[in-house]
Amino acid sequence: MVEKKTNGQKIHDYVYNVKPILNKGGLFADGSKYYVSPQEPDVDQDVNVRFRTTADNVDEVFLIYNEENVKEGNILMLTAVPQECDKAVVLTVSNILNTVSAVNECCMCAPEDKVLAQIALHHIFGYIYSLIWPIHNGACVCIGRGLRHIDADTYYYNPTILPGTPSMIEYLKRIKALNENLKTIIIGGASCPFRLFEALKDRDLKVYNVFGMTEVSGCIGINDTMDGTYKIFASSKVAIEADGEIVVSGDCVMKGYDKDEAYTKRVIRDGVYHTGDIGRINDKGRLVLLKRNPEIILLPTGEKISRTVTIRQISALDGVAESYVTLYDDKLTAIIVPIDKDVREERFVRLINKYNEKKGYRWEIQKTIISKAPLPRMDNGDIDQNAIETLIANEK
Repeated sequence: MVEKKTNGQKIHDYVYNVKPILNKGGLFADGSKYYVSPQEPDVDQDVNVRFRTTADNVDEVFLIYNEENVKEGNILMLTAVPQECDKAVVLTVSNILNTVSAVNECCMCAPEDKVLAQIALHHIFGYIYSLIWPIHNGACVCIGRGLRHIDADTYYYNPTILPGTPSMIEYLKRIKALNENLKTIIIGGASCPFRLFEALKDRDLKVYNVFGMTEVSGCIGINDTMDGTYKIFASSKVAIEADGEIVVSGDCVMKGYDKDEAYTKRVIRDGVYHTGDIGRINDKGRLVLLKRNPEIILLPTGEKISRTVTIRQISALDGVAESYVTLYDDKLTAIIVPIDKDVREERFVRLINKYNEKKGYRWEIQKTIISKAPLPRMDNGDIDQNAIETLIANEK
């Protein structure tokens, strides 16, 4: 470790052999910015002077914080919105570091921890909780080999922290693949079912469920209680609109949607992001999530798909009068009303199978129900979700 006095204060940094990376400037672990100066700076200036050496202590690299001379890079991640299944969200480095700081206020991650990264990095939950957060805290990140090897990887790496989606954690629990040294499970990407949260309490584990979509850097709240309510992250300003919609402002809110200023303005108004989710704040100041955005289907794998787009695609299939798509019993289910009520069900099963061939396995229709009656609707013309669930239950 090296140190240098500047303005009467000692500044410490560990030795890294990463000079080629540092030469481009970037961020320190504490979030402060730097760029590289070819000469030793004047320590009388009101600047934060730091330097690091290579592993053999030969070359010095002087790093100066200067807000005007630093340009942040952007991170783009795809998500689903009501009218599109693939929409790129633009996040900044500040967005990401804000989430990391917020998580650190609630969850412990230390250099001696091992974090198994099995969640795809194109997902905000996987990117931050499996990679950026542990690296920021100096922990060891163990890169998994994908879901096919997840049970073997937990035993091989023997992690202390395991981020995972509800379906992934439920699978590991069912096959008894939660390793011995595991201390913390962080569930995200989708809401954690109560039955799973309860089942994980049979061991001395710290279990968390995080809430936050890509547009707010995965940073709204976190739950570690059996009541399912969320402690709102300190840096996230959460409010409830008159109609119950959850809105968020603060450093977590995205820069916008890539190359789509018009749609960005639809969801971010006066710096406030409108989630489309419905909730309330209870008397303890915790967020109670009542209903997710009805235009988005959130799968237990953490994937999001547009209900509107999916229904439009199913309804466009030959012979379909109308359709509806929902998640029931953790299965993506399509209800199809045929034009010809006498047509054989097998015909639509074949159509759905062809439809699935063009989709990823996470997005494919897993159950198809043929209904000769029109879709049940409420007085305002919207689909009656309760009646839909009854219809599916009766088909079992």
